[in-house]
Amino acid sequence: MNILLLTLLFLLSTFFLKDNRSQAAEVVNVIKSANYRTLRAEIYYQESKASIVAPRLKITHTGQILFNEPIVVEGQETFAKIVTPLAVDLDGDWEAEVVIDVATKDIKGLNYSVIYKYDPETKKYRQIVHGWDNFAYGRTVKDIDKDGSLEFLTYDNRFSSKFVAGDGTLGPIKIWKFKDGQIVDVTTQFKDIVYSNATKLWQQYDELRHSRKKDPSLQRVLLAAYLGDKYTLGQAEEAWKLIKESYRYRDHKKYFELLKTFLDESGYTKVVVAPETEKPTADVKDRVKENKGVKSINKK
Repeated sequence: MNILLLTLLFLLSTFFLKDNRSQAAEVVNVIKSANYRTLRAEIYYQESKASIVAPRLKITHTGQILFNEPIVVEGQETFAKIVTPLAVDLDGDWEAEVVIDVATKDIKGLNYSVIYKYDPETKKYRQIVHGWDNFAYGRTVKDIDKDGSLEFLTYDNRFSSKFVAGDGTLGPIKIWKFKDGQIVDVTTQFKDIVYSNATKLWQQYDELRHSRKKDPSLQRVLLAAYLGDKYTLGQAEEAWKLIKESYRYRDHKKYFELLKTFLDESGYTKVVVAPETEKPTADVKDRVKENKGVKSINKK
């Protein structure tokens, strides 16, 4: 009996030892980095199949460590995803910011951009957390207007969620800028880009309604997103007229009521169209050169 018990204990201990070794082998130590002139940003973390564990950010400037702390977002230190840091002058003040994008591990799986901004008075970095919530953000960052500061390009995926079809890129385009320590919506300042997105959405809709597949659900998303862009441009009246003439399904009355309510609730009917922006000055063009190459960043 004692021999059987000892054999059983030996087998169990061997099993758990192998299991622990297997789990240890699946954990990988990862370092990702980015550079901007004399600044270097490095993130360190442990990565398993399902989690990013205990990420830490270190920022050095001319070899001096200015920041070395854990990355914490909304009280969380374990994430489903973390992207290679971005070191770049976001707001055109000649001082680089460090941007880290993470996805939370909770059921919502929300995406956040964590920006580390240097304060020359305190000589310390402060953290600004921006949750993208309803906006599909694939880390596309560009200096669209060549003013020396960068814009974040996103799509409003509330439209796909509301009308249950398509992906997040079928929403109206939304453009953001880092200004005065926060990310703000500047979409109305970029009419050409909004117009281009609206045109693309209408073309997709027009091709779909004349195809064999039809797909009414997808048509509804495309029309809704198109109308959202048109509100941003201040062209809602003509867009409504076009939609009412082209939409031929029996649920048109219900769909139009739902669409109007949704656009009210999501703020599109209250959009104030911005005036034309000034052209960049000479010193702005120098900042554009500093950010040259940061056109579209989608690194893992």
